[in-house]
Amino acid sequence: MKQFIKIETLRSGQPKPYADSEYEYLVTFTIERQHGKMEIIPQTGIDIKRAIEVAKILCKFSERNDEGTNWASCFLNQSKKESEGVFRFNCTAEYTG
Repeated sequence: MKQFIKIETLRSGQPKPYADSEYEYLVTFTIERQHGKMEIIPQTGIDIKRAIEVAKILCKFSERNDEGTNWASCFLNQSKKESEGVFRFNCTAEYTG
């Protein structure tokens, strides 16, 4: 069995000059099932806390209470489970100019 994690960047950058940078990611967890015909199916049993921990590494954002963050860190604003194995994350990096 193989596990796949797909990251789609839905939004990235400043919506206007001198504004905070906004990022939106869709993270999908799937597995390859090989009983009979091979197929890719959503991975069940992933909770939002585990999804956040994986996405923090792959999408390079932090939570506001994480130690070791600095002025250039991108912070998680909202996380939501869209469906089984699919999670949406909204992050912001504050404008410092």
